[in-house]
Amino acid sequence: MDIKQLIGETTDYNKKLALEEKKPKSWCKIISAFENCSGGKLIFGLSNNSELVRLADAEKISETIKIHLNPIPEFRVSF
Repeated sequence: MDIKQLIGETTDYNKKLALEEKKPKSWCKIISAFENCSGGKLIFGLSNNSELVRLADAEKISETIKIHLNPIPEFRVSF
């Protein structure tokens, strides 16, 4: 998948420019919605105009999902 070609947001994917560490529920809701439907991708480090930025901590994403969602959804963190 060429992530620079992704435009806007759809039911298949959602983009976040940065990890909102102080508002984890805002993006955990997106993950929960994907889990309750047909799946999807939450892409961190990509702005709405498809500008790539550096993401600091993938481990933080994984831990936050495990803390805030119950049951823990099946997920995969990739780069």
